[in-house]
Amino acid sequence: MNDLDAVDPESAERDLPDADLGDAVEAVIANPNTASKRWVYRQYDHEVGLRTAMKPGDDAAIMAIRETADTAENDADGSGTGLAISSGANPNWTTADPYSGARAVALENATNIAAKGATPLAAVNCLNGGNPEKPDVYGGFKSIVDGLAEMCTDLSTPVVGGNVSLYNDSEAGPIPPTPTLAMIGTKAGYDAPPAAFSGEGELLVVGDAGDALGGSEYLAAMGGSDAFPELPASPSDLVATIAEVARAESTLATHDVSHGGLAVALAELLAADAGADVAVDDAVTLFDETPGRVVVETTDPESVRAAFDGVAAVESLGTATDDGVLSLTVGDETVELDADGVAKLRQTIPETLD
Repeated sequence: MNDLDAVDPESAERDLPDADLGDAVEAVIANPNTASKRWVYRQYDHEVGLRTAMKPGDDAAIMAIRETADTAENDADGSGTGLAISSGANPNWTTADPYSGARAVALENATNIAAKGATPLAAVNCLNGGNPEKPDVYGGFKSIVDGLAEMCTDLSTPVVGGNVSLYNDSEAGPIPPTPTLAMIGTKAGYDAPPAAFSGEGELLVVGDAGDALGGSEYLAAMGGSDAFPELPASPSDLVATIAEVARAESTLATHDVSHGGLAVALAELLAADAGADVAVDDAVTLFDETPGRVVVETTDPESVRAAFDGVAAVESLGTATDDGVLSLTVGDETVELDADGVAKLRQTIPETLD
C-alpha cells in the first residue's frame, strides 16, 4: 500500500466558543463518549474465575495472577502478580490530527495502566479506515499507523497482533481513521489506588497539558475549532513515574485525564461521601484532553513533586472534601455538582438503550 497517493490533513486554527460554564460541564459529562459504560460491560461476566481484583469502570481492570505468588519480584505480601488491562480508541482525536491522535491513543492506554501502578508491556490493535484508494483517506490512515508505531516504540510496548479493516464508507462518507488499542501491563500484587476520592488528601494533576482543545468533547458539544494538543516529549519516563507514584502508600486515589479533560476526570472521582474544591484558570485548562496526565489524591504532595522533578509538571488543583460535592471554579465562575447529579448525567447510555 505504500505506493498509494496520500494527502496529509491540515491542522485547525483556534476558534474557541464563548460557552456557559455550567452548560459546558454538563454537556461534556453526559456525552456518550464520556458517560458511564457500565451498562455495556455488565452485559458480560467480567469476574470469570474470581480473578478480577479491580473491576471495569476504573482506568484499567486488574486480574489477580495468584500462581506467581512465589516468583513475583517486589511482591511484599506474596499475593502474586497483577495483570492490568486497558483498551480504547478516540475517533475525535484522530479526526483532528491522525498522527498525533494515534500517538495519544497509545499514551492514554499506557497512562491508564500506569495510574494503577503497573508497567505497560505489550499491545494489540485494530486499524480502521475508509477507502485507501482516496488520497485524503489514505493520508489519514497512513498517519495513524505511523503515530501508533512511534508511540508504542517510545513506550517499549510492542504491538504483538492485530487486524485491519478498510473500505468502511457509506453515503455519508468514510469513517475517521480509527486505531483501537488494547494494552496489558503487570505489577507486583494487585492492589491499586481507586478512581474515587477518599476525601482526605490534597489534589494534584501530574503531567504536562498541551494547551489546546482540538479533538475534545468540549468543542464537539459547544462548537469551535483548535489544534490538537502537543504531547509529552519523554512519554516513557512520564509513564514510569506515574506508576511509581501510584504505588506509594501516600497515594489515596488516581485517575487519568483524557476524554472530557479535567471536568470529566474530577466528576468520575466524585463519591457520595467525598468531593473536592478545585480551581483552574480557564476553560482550556478544564477541558484540555492531553493524555499522559493523572489526577492524584495524596497525603504527601511534596513526594509527588519530587518524583516528577525533571520529568513533568505537577500542579495543585485543590483539596478533597468529605461532603460529596465537586466545586469547580474557572476564573470568576463556579459550578457545583453532587454525586447524585453526576450519576444522573452519566446515565446517557442506559437511558438511550434500555
